[in-house]
Amino acid sequence: MALGMALEMAVVGGACRQADLCWQRMGEAPGKTPMTTDAEGAREAPLAEQAPPTVIVCAGLPRSGSTWLYNAARLTLEHVGLGPVYGAWVDDYDPAGDRGAAARAHLVKVHDFATDLAGRAEVVIASVRDLPAIAASMRRMGFVKSDDELEQGIAGAIDAFEAWAGVAGYVMRYETMTADRPAEVIRLAAAYDPVSLLHPRHVSTPDDAQASVAPDVIEAINARFADWRARHDYR
Repeated sequence: MALGMALEMAVVGGACRQADLCWQRMGEAPGKTPMTTDAEGAREAPLAEQAPPTVIVCAGLPRSGSTWLYNAARLTLEHVGLGPVYGAWVDDYDPAGDRGAAARAHLVKVHDFATDLAGRAEVVIASVRDLPAIAASMRRMGFVKSDDELEQGIAGAIDAFEAWAGVAGYVMRYETMTADRPAEVIRLAAAYDPVSLLHPRHVSTPDDAQASVAPDVIEAINARFADWRARHDYR
């Protein structure tokens, strides 16, 4: 059921606040982070009695609010009655395992494009953010060690994002989400019919691009990916 603007503001506010808390918590270690799911309590449900799960993929550029999107999607799915939700990072996704078998919805978080996962997904949601801010966040997180690695990492992330965006039913802009998160939850809920994956220093500010990356590196990124930024309305 598409909720759209009929989604009650109490539900929107609750999902938004919980997603914010998940987004802002400190992860235990970079690259291997905690998650929550409501599928734990439903492990005993007989597999034969359940319809195939709804598979939703949460993709997007790294450092573009994809964790907030993931948690907002998970909480919204539960509110519209598609719980229990089995949420997992793609490397840990086990649809035939106990949690996967017990859940009515599978929510899979991913960055790199995966053809088989895209083929199984009923809905793909993704996130996008301007590249200088992503570069600053990647540097601050320690994901890259050099300027060349940073630029190549962004190039690879763009390729993956474009592949996911080609099959996505909804693409969230980081800047729009941070400006009005309750409205973003409403737009997200309208995007489909019917676990937290976190890093330390997860949330950044607009000034991080200037604070974390040298101006000449930002200039090089903007020059190399000028066409991409223009296509996505970043100036």
